Amino acid sequence: DKANGRKLYLSKCKSCHGTDGKGQTTFGKKLELASITPMGVSTIKKAVTNGVAGTKMKSYRKKLTAQEIDDVSAFAKSL
Repeated sequence: DKANGRKLYLSKCKSCHGTDGKGQTTFGKKLELASITPMGVSTIKKAVTNGVAGTKMKSYRKKLTAQEIDDVSAFAKSL
């Protein structure tokens, strides 16, 4: 559900990825994050589920339900 995805994104992702997904926050710039906006939903979902090796992006597999991962991934793709 998009409302739940938005809520999760704003609480868990915004500080690094920004409200627009472009990674131009203080943390995002420091970590040299690429924009998530051109990524496909499956790529975003994989990163949320498994984390990204060699980066600060950790896995949310044990912190979010499968539905929450689907919701936040779909919302992130909509940015």
